[in-house]
Amino acid sequence: MVEYFAYIERGILIMKLNYADRQNDSNILSKSFNKSFKIAESQDDCFRGKITLIQLNKVKKKFIAKRPDGREERVIDDNYKILTFFPEKGSYCFSAMYNSNCNILQWYFDILKSDCKYNSGIPYGEDMYLDVVVLPNGEFYILDEDELKDALDKKIITIDDYTRAYKTMKSIENMLNSNFNKLKNFT
Repeated sequence: MVEYFAYIERGILIMKLNYADRQNDSNILSKSFNKSFKIAESQDDCFRGKITLIQLNKVKKKFIAKRPDGREERVIDDNYKILTFFPEKGSYCFSAMYNSNCNILQWYFDILKSDCKYNSGIPYGEDMYLDVVVLPNGEFYILDEDELKDALDKKIITIDDYTRAYKTMKSIENMLNSNFNKLKNFT
């Protein structure tokens, strides 16, 4: 659930870019980055990489996520928080999303084309369309497989990119199956 920017070349969508600071997210009317945008670095056993925190003071539109069981849950609203993790190594980033009472709503893994990159010190990644959503009870589900296939069909990504996206997704699934409590306790 990181901000998306389209990279356009000769009028053709090439790749979505996920920036940690969400500075061009028109849905966020007011936000704070702990008084200014700061990026924390973690080098402990649980996580190695960059971490950002955004407080969504005021949003234009609340976002309701539809769950596989048919339930609907608000995951973006006024005074919600998003803690985003960009690992040193790994073709993904993930966000822990909290409501106004700091209760975890979900974790959202964005599969990336490669390790995260930096633009003026702001972490970002090239989005591979495929996402994994994890609920507080440990259940998880996959989103946007159709978008990944469409990107392959339109030659926005290569077959190697496509295969790597699924390999990354499988490694996230394996991590969740064996270490969900580690993720839950860490975030």
